[in-house]
Amino acid sequence: MNSFFDKKQSKKQKVNQDAIDEFQYLSFDALNSTATKESIVTHPKFCKAFEFAIDHGQELKRTTQDGWVIYPHLSRKKMVVIKCKSIKQLFSRAKEEIDAARKYFVDTTGKQQPFVTVCSDVWDGRRRKIFGLSIMFINPITGKIWRIPIALMPTDGETAIELCETAMRGLEHFGITVDDLYWSCTDNCPTALKSGRQ
Repeated sequence: MNSFFDKKQSKKQKVNQDAIDEFQYLSFDALNSTATKESIVTHPKFCKAFEFAIDHGQELKRTTQDGWVIYPHLSRKKMVVIKCKSIKQLFSRAKEEIDAARKYFVDTTGKQQPFVTVCSDVWDGRRRKIFGLSIMFINPITGKIWRIPIALMPTDGETAIELCETAMRGLEHFGITVDDLYWSCTDNCPTALKSGRQ
């Protein structure tokens, strides 16, 4: 039978876990920032994680049955979970920005305008060729420049048609169509030179 004390303890444990999850997310965000090892301690994201640790110190530590005080460890599994969540949030935000930019151009000029630059490359793997895809665009409303890799996909070939089909599959996740594409750039492989993509 669960007593009031047990319920109170479980609620307290949940609060602790929420604080631990938030601290680990902030720590990952700080370590994944563009700060160098010399400037990490003054970087805003590191300061945010550090301040959170100070404010929630009691919630972050746990006491074992033996009386040892332990602090949360960011395991490899948890790091992968946080990384996937961060990427999902980034992609969602990028799609919102793309939709906003497209709407701005339509409202301003009366028709859809090309504004997305696509960068791509192909790497030879041990078993399959891997196609990497990145996009760059400027949100005309905020003036913010977006440069994000959006896909790593297997491709069966390196012809212009095959690479174009593979690229469009990756762009579909962001609602990007051919009418949105302003420019395409890649390396100087023979296929790129032949297809005019260089």
